[in-house]
Amino acid sequence: MYDFHSGKSIDLKLPFFINQFIHSYTLLYIVPCEEVPRTVVLVTSDHERLKRLLAFWLEDIAQLFEHAAISDQIEFSRKWNEVKKEYVFDGKLEPSTRLAEWGFAAWDEVNDAVRRYDKMESVGDLSAALRTLRQAMESYRDEV
Repeated sequence: MYDFHSGKSIDLKLPFFINQFIHSYTLLYIVPCEEVPRTVVLVTSDHERLKRLLAFWLEDIAQLFEHAAISDQIEFSRKWNEVKKEYVFDGKLEPSTRLAEWGFAAWDEVNDAVRRYDKMESVGDLSAALRTLRQAMESYRDEV
């Protein structure tokens, strides 16, 4: 159904990313194997299912949730955008230790998360791993 050979990297807005999971038509994962070194999550919403399949490293998703969990909002603004005819929301976040203070996490876990806070990086090129997996699947089918 999907062409793993023509994958490309794209930037997604967070609401779109979340919507893909909430309205998922396809939601599955690939566990680490020889061709794919880390867990991959594949998802597409019912609305997007004929257009594209999105793939994410599970580690990247975990970092996103960790970042949200330890963030406290310190500024907030709402402005009307006359061109778009909608409100535009903005704000500032900073890391917080409240999860440890409230007893939901150990202090060392929160301190480790705070150290990673400004260092969110992707764990690597996913499209290359999926192409390799596709080639392995095709060669396996030819052998059988």
